[in-house]
Amino acid sequence: VMFALNMPMLLWWWAGTLTLICIVLSIIETGSAAAGLPPFLTFALCGICASDMTWLGTNAGFEVLGMEIGRWKIAPEPKHPNSARTYEFALQQIRAKLKGSWLDMSIFTLVWFAGNLSFSCEVNGVSVVGFLLMITLLDFGLSLWHRILHLPSMYCYHKVHHSVRITKPWTNEVEHPVEALGNAIIKYGNLVLVSTWFQLSPKVAFAYFMFSTWYGVMVHSGYNLPPFGWISQMPALSFIITPQHHQDHHLHGGRNLGAITSIWDTLFQKVVDVGLFRQSGNTTTRLTKEPTEPTEPIPPIPTQRMGKPWQVSLRDINDDQLAELVQAVRAHGMIVIPHQSWSLEEQEAFTSRLGEVTATVVGQAPEYFEVHPRIVRLSNFWADGTWKGPKYQGAEVWHQDGDYMKMSQRHILTVLCADQVPKCGGGTGFVDLVAAAAALPASLRAKAEGLSCFSSARKNAKYMKRDFTAEDAERYPDQRVPVLHRHPRDGREVLLMGSELSIFEDLDHQPDPETTQSLFQHVLNPQWMYYHQYKPGDVIIWDNLQTLHKALPFVNDGSDCRLLWRAQARVTAAFQW
Repeated sequence: VMFALNMPMLLWWWAGTLTLICIVLSIIETGSAAAGLPPFLTFALCGICASDMTWLGTNAGFEVLGMEIGRWKIAPEPKHPNSARTYEFALQQIRAKLKGSWLDMSIFTLVWFAGNLSFSCEVNGVSVVGFLLMITLLDFGLSLWHRILHLPSMYCYHKVHHSVRITKPWTNEVEHPVEALGNAIIKYGNLVLVSTWFQLSPKVAFAYFMFSTWYGVMVHSGYNLPPFGWISQMPALSFIITPQHHQDHHLHGGRNLGAITSIWDTLFQKVVDVGLFRQSGNTTTRLTKEPTEPTEPIPPIPTQRMGKPWQVSLRDINDDQLAELVQAVRAHGMIVIPHQSWSLEEQEAFTSRLGEVTATVVGQAPEYFEVHPRIVRLSNFWADGTWKGPKYQGAEVWHQDGDYMKMSQRHILTVLCADQVPKCGGGTGFVDLVAAAAALPASLRAKAEGLSCFSSARKNAKYMKRDFTAEDAERYPDQRVPVLHRHPRDGREVLLMGSELSIFEDLDHQPDPETTQSLFQHVLNPQWMYYHQYKPGDVIIWDNLQTLHKALPFVNDGSDCRLLWRAQARVTAAFQW
């Protein structure tokens, strides 16, 4: 049972799907026995039910409950997603399933006669061993087949699957018939092989079909749900392939080729490194180069840092706890402190212990301070309860707070407290600029080293539809800072991206749109991203030099209030960091 917080509807959905499948399987078995159907036909009907209902129920759950579980989505949705196109694609996949039912019947019939299955066989300890053995062989076979498909001579059959760059529901079976054939031989061949060693109950086979189908849908779903996030943070379980790993594979191709675990992929890679090299003079040439992937090596990817939960009462935090919290922000870039209850004065007092209280508000925005002079009120409603209307706009572009300030003033920690949250959406997305800098390819790094990020406070104010006075222009002149920069407090390299409104210039102050686009494509990779969906009482704290962030959309029709309180502290040498 998934223990993810804030996912009750999804849990009910999956529990209902599993219950429904079990009921249908029982009805088929009972009805087939009463009708005197041969066992192979009963097995085939139950096999189709177990596989296809798991596939349909899991995909449909993501589709129906997508808004509720949006905080765990790996890649961001487009600003204006085409729901009709998604619905049409789902129907296309379902129709393809129905058309292939005759083939499924043939496969399950063949498995019955080739294997050693019996409805009279009881489920016991041997059955559990058989199930685990089939999963192990499935992982081995699919990992090997996946690596074979990445060979130059075979990749033409695999590129159909890799046409899906951003994984999402219904995409796990987008594949060439040759790839599908190999997958089927491995999946069903394992059952035949294991059942010849010891007789198995069909119930074990159905459980195997359901698990293998469910896992395939999960890793292609585009959602890194909490069990997988928890797994990735446990060193002892880091070998398990998560949706985040597989999304990374669809983007980069040359890594994370494992199916269920990375064990076999790691072993295969060692074999390649040791045995599949040929010597040509003094040059070593690798035989398994993929024609579609870049030739330069991609640096190792840091594990997910952001979103670290931190349990402490901020209104009562002592100096030792505060020092630990600051180090957590430093280590993770962004942390989450849930279940907080404090006044605006207490939020300001806490923020003042982090640095000099400031506010990164560009242009004229008096409504931000209509409740408190140093705490920014972010909401789609005015303080008197009046709705601001459908044209209310948050900062829905990726940005760093204060990117228009002088570099000496830009180390700012943001303390954001969620007061009221909409039913769906309205969270905040983050990008890890430390991890993105560490994984910068050498060719792109060479281009970035000569660039500066040009940020304009006037341009930012225009985007936010605010007046920009002569006093504002004098206070915030245009800024140019190197794109590749060292963090002023700990020396770690970061990418100073400014915002999506920024322009990257060369040494002659000439715009370089091509490199700007390449850098943003690199930085806005789902593997560097974290999305936080608020609960009332959540406080998130982040370092603006380590992260980009943006407000995520929500239905702003006046029925839901999104109310956040933002305090900010400028870190200086006087504060421990």
